[in-house]
Amino acid sequence: MKRVMAALWAAVLLGACGSVNVGQPCETNDDCAPSLSCYTDRPGGYCTKGCSEPGSDKECPGGTVCAMNGGQSLCSVTCEEQADCRDGYQCNGVPDSTVKVCAPK
Repeated sequence: MKRVMAALWAAVLLGACGSVNVGQPCETNDDCAPSLSCYTDRPGGYCTKGCSEPGSDKECPGGTVCAMNGGQSLCSVTCEEQADCRDGYQCNGVPDSTVKVCAPK
């Protein structure tokens, strides 16, 4: 029984690690990880959180960086080419940085 409970607990923890979903479509905050909000004014909605240092990843989850996104500084998904971005978004460079992010078209 202890092994079964330990395995279930490990699965819950691993599932929580994968719940950071910056850049995913959403309709409400409930569609996003607990630390994120749904910005419904972005194409298809956009799970993210605010940040204050464009070009920095200090305040943002892994694979994201702070960038201007629809006129606000938000954690945005990094990209290398257009194919890395979902519909309604384009892969653009972040000013004063070598990083590119998916931002609304």
